[in-house]
Amino acid sequence: MLNIGFTFAQISNIENDKQEFFVENDDNIKSLTDAGVSVKELLAMEPSQQKLFIENSYKVKSLSKARLTTKELFNVITCQQESGNTNEND
Repeated sequence: MLNIGFTFAQISNIENDKQEFFVENDDNIKSLTDAGVSVKELLAMEPSQQKLFIENSYKVKSLSKARLTTKELFNVITCQQESGNTNEND
């Protein structure tokens, strides 16, 4: 996790079960940090937001080229997710 921008202090403050999730998704998190999402921003998100961002990291990375803020990126990803869920239920 250190290779993707986490500090020792940040790692030690993450709950054990969440640490495993972060380790399993380190490539996705690296993609997010490459896209400009800071580790601090990621850790400040609600767990559901973190999961959504991490699972959609490659979309976030491609959208970041449009120079959207992290909040704007989250709104786009959330809207896409809701649209996908709506279509699945039709």
